[in-house]
Amino acid sequence: MSGWRFRTPAAEVDPEVLRKEEEGLITLMKERALVRCRETQKDYYECVKGRTISIAWACRDTAAAMNDCLHQHTNDISLDELKQRWVKAGRPSIADRDSRFAKSYLKS
Repeated sequence: MSGWRFRTPAAEVDPEVLRKEEEGLITLMKERALVRCRETQKDYYECVKGRTISIAWACRDTAAAMNDCLHQHTNDISLDELKQRWVKAGRPSIADRDSRFAKSYLKS
């Protein structure tokens, strides 16, 4: 998680969410983004198939669309909403990907 850019400023840290728990929520948020951006990823992967150097210009638009989608679902607002839902759900285990909370969050 060393490259995570959307860390909550220290002044705004939710006292109910420990850093270790926040890291698990960030992972869950990223998983949700990958699920929600599956179509743009597929378009990008189709574009890059069989290409080498030409990827830089030939797939620029599809790469931008994929990145926009991923950034839309991995930002501070999404993380704060996830934290609130997680606390309201009774702080279920984040490691348990089969939990009702994780399934409902990935679908929502």
